Amino acid sequence: MVHCGLDTMSRNSFITGGCKARFSTGPSDTMPLDSYIQKTEISGLTKWFRMYHLSGYASYFRDAKVLKNKEILCSGITNDFFTPDGSIKHGILMKTDSNGFVQWCHLYHRQKIYKLLERSDGNIGVVTSDSGGVYGKNLKLALIDPAGNSLWCKRLLTSDTGFYGANIIEGKDKSFLINSNYGIMILLDSMGNHINDLIAAAGGGFHRAVNYYNQYFYIAGYQSSTNLLSTITKTDLSLNLVWHKAYQSLNGNSEFHNILPLSPNNLLVFCEPENYGLSPNLQRSGFAFFDSSGTYKKSHLFSTDTLPLLPGHLIPLNNGKMLFTGNHSQAQFFGIVDTTAGNFCKRDSITWTNLPCVQPVNTISFTCINSTFNYSSIPVLTYQPYDLNIIYKCSSGPSGSLDPTGIDEKDAGEKITLFPSPSSDFLYVQINSETKRNKNVSFKIYNSIGQKIMEDKFLLESKSFIIDLRSFTQGIYYFVYNFDSESQITEKIVVTKN
Repeated sequence: MVHCGLDTMSRNSFITGGCKARFSTGPSDTMPLDSYIQKTEISGLTKWFRMYHLSGYASYFRDAKVLKNKEILCSGITNDFFTPDGSIKHGILMKTDSNGFVQWCHLYHRQKIYKLLERSDGNIGVVTSDSGGVYGKNLKLALIDPAGNSLWCKRLLTSDTGFYGANIIEGKDKSFLINSNYGIMILLDSMGNHINDLIAAAGGGFHRAVNYYNQYFYIAGYQSSTNLLSTITKTDLSLNLVWHKAYQSLNGNSEFHNILPLSPNNLLVFCEPENYGLSPNLQRSGFAFFDSSGTYKKSHLFSTDTLPLLPGHLIPLNNGKMLFTGNHSQAQFFGIVDTTAGNFCKRDSITWTNLPCVQPVNTISFTCINSTFNYSSIPVLTYQPYDLNIIYKCSSGPSGSLDPTGIDEKDAGEKITLFPSPSSDFLYVQINSETKRNKNVSFKIYNSIGQKIMEDKFLLESKSFIIDLRSFTQGIYYFVYNFDSESQITEKIVVTKN
């Protein structure tokens, strides 16, 4: 299992997306991987876990975003089953409702789709490239609307270099900042036109950037020297350099993979394991704390004893807590750290020292030209891997397990009652909220593999209505009910037949 995307669903839950070997309960073909989305409570309880199969393709999600309306948008790539070596990559964008049931899935031929950004206006920036080479070529930025329609697409970089580890954030005036692990930062305006760029010194790279209270960009990265150095770069919102600083771990080489502001004067950095890939490999990831001027404050590392886990996503929660993910080979992790205490798993302290460093330099302006971002629709089979036992362990924390109901919690003010349960012919739906009468409502019913069986929209004029289940086969179904697009409730239906 590989976690490649992370986003918060609410104050108490989050979603991850990635890929996993196909389960015995899933469909059968020769391609080994399917994508998945998982919803987990902050407590560690897995609310639901759904696998998605594209017939003839091995697929895996590379990013997952929760949109403002709680729908989920995932991006990913496939291997083409019909080519001799499966080497041709195609891009995927898939949108689901808040419970992981598919609304649409688009296949973008010979494209690699990297990262997603829901902009403040509700449109979505998509970082993509032409398929080819290990990391693709001809980097593009596309803007799509919430229905998946392309508004425009700009080709940013005509090169075979590719854009390994591309990420995207929003700047001022709906601008886009895109970075690459290969050491390139590109700032584009709201229509994808070039504003400025920054390139790291030889042997350097940029992992992640953050918009610091709409005042500056801070960028986490690395540069090569006698030892591999970790770096923090500060620019203004026009990508003009303010300062660039390098740091070395007391115990060896390391890189800064992610960065977030903790407060107007404090930064949190997610660190790569010291000496990762070298000997001796110290096998410890963790967090380093700096003030906004780049002065080192303290560090907290955690270890797995046996595996060097690479840092991934980092999302702030409440009261100084941070949600994070990472992976190494087939071992994955996500967890929560209290940055005020550093009390996650085994905790050690190390020292980072400031070192002289080579400043990055501005490069020539990249050419931005119009391009295309076209798709074809592709059916997706959703299935529940019932043979999956989802358990996550921490050396000093509780395990997380699978919620057998697999449904979302209700909104406090919106309640419905379904009866009888189980049902064989008619299902009665009782609305327990006076405020929602005389409003447009809708419902959908899905079977256990995510196929939509029934859908209806109507004006709610009374407190109840009836659904005819006589044509349904025996099994488990999911009833998804929407009030005027304001809120959504999901309930499980059990249908029995004599």
